[in-house]
Amino acid sequence: MYLAVGVAMWWPAVVVSVVLLVVGHRKGRQAAATYADLVESVFDVHGTDLAEALRIPTGDSLTPPVGHVISERLRKGT
Repeated sequence: MYLAVGVAMWWPAVVVSVVLLVVGHRKGRQAAATYADLVESVFDVHGTDLAEALRIPTGDSLTPPVGHVISERLRKGT
């Protein structure tokens, strides 16, 4: 929106729009990376509980094949 105002009426709004775009992009990527780390940590801690809730046999530990089965069930057919 600032870019449209800057081009049409007031040139300093172009600078504001570029700064907001760069900061928003960086903050968005940072937030997504933090969220991915949190999801991974939760799965590491509670992965066997999730497998039990989905009635997937795990044995003593969570293995890559069990992880693939969990992923397949949670994808909702995609």
